[in-house]
Amino acid sequence: MRILGVTLVLMGLTACAPTVPNSAAGVGFNDYAAYERERAEREAALTGGDPLPQTGAVSEESLGAAQSGAPLSALSVPAAASTSAPPASTVATVASTPAAAPAAPAVYTEGSTNIVAFALATTNAVGQSLYPRDGSVSAEKLAKNCAKYRNDEEAQQKLLGSGGPQKDRHDIDPDGDGFACYWNPAPFRAALGG
Repeated sequence: MRILGVTLVLMGLTACAPTVPNSAAGVGFNDYAAYERERAEREAALTGGDPLPQTGAVSEESLGAAQSGAPLSALSVPAAASTSAPPASTVATVASTPAAAPAAPAVYTEGSTNIVAFALATTNAVGQSLYPRDGSVSAEKLAKNCAKYRNDEEAQQKLLGSGGPQKDRHDIDPDGDGFACYWNPAPFRAALGG
């Protein structure tokens, strides 16, 4: 009786098993050229334009002229390859004027939490003590305190927003360099070129 019950359960589980797809069937197409034609037609239908010209639309003569350094006006394109201009909605406009230079970096003001401005306003190295600390923070306590923040940037913002770098109310700058946890101003200084 038990064997019959176990057999029925196993048969039921086997019937519920998902079917495994046939990986030998390929990725959905057999002829790459046919796939390319279908893709071009689909693209043309979506954009409302003509399909892409067929392969070999550029003649061998024009290819040779292009490789020899001839001007573009000297290149000939066969009539079969010419297409109408794309609709105005699909033509991208390119700005002819250069982009404006980035704004000057913000100036750090005391009490601000702008870590970029702070990094650019400081010149001391990491570990170079500038602010008095009592030395009571061990490496273990520093690690525990720094773990409260998602990253060193967040810890630095907390230090700056709570009286730092002069005061270290959260014990995240035990060496008094003004940099919380393992935050380093060097990448910001390097980005500015200093």
